[in-house]
Amino acid sequence: MSNLTPIDHLNCKLDHLMAFGLGFTQMERKISSDPICELGGPIINQDCRYICKSCKETVIRGRIPKFALARGLWLGKVPNEL
Repeated sequence: MSNLTPIDHLNCKLDHLMAFGLGFTQMERKISSDPICELGGPIINQDCRYICKSCKETVIRGRIPKFALARGLWLGKVPNEL
């Protein structure tokens, strides 16, 4: 915990963590006929409340961290069954 900072204490915009149009994020579809739609806003896990020092420094500089979800690593919420 000593290496982590609460995300809500970041004093910078997270616009560079957006990847709209790249197909990295999709809204959950209940049936196959539901349209495929991307989520808006920065790609961050809504359950995550902390950021490590290394990622924090990168984000403050306006860059995308190496292992950021905005690099296509986003899976969305995975059901407990899986």
